[in-house]
Amino acid sequence: MIPNLVNLPNFSRFKSFGDIFVTIIETLLLFISILALIAIIIGGYQYVSSGGNAEATAKAKSTITWGIIGLIVAFASYVIINFIVTSMTG
Repeated sequence: MIPNLVNLPNFSRFKSFGDIFVTIIETLLLFISILALIAIIIGGYQYVSSGGNAEATAKAKSTITWGIIGLIVAFASYVIINFIVTSMTG
C-alpha cells in the first residue's frame, strides 16, 4: 500500500463557484494583512534603531504609514467583498 504523503483539499465542501471565489479572496486578504503587519513591525524596528538619524526616522515612519494603509485597504476590501457576496446570495 502506498502511504498518503499529500493531503488534497476537500473541494466537496464548496457548493458553487462563488464559494471557491470567496475562499480564494479571503485567503489573499489574509496574506496581505500578514504582510502589512510585518511591514509595521519592520517599520517599528527601523524607528527604534534609527538612533536619531532624521533620514532613517523618516523612512521608518513611511514604512509604518504604508503598513497601516495596507491594513486599512485589506479590511475595506474584506467588508466590500462580504457585502457584495451576501447581497448576491441573499
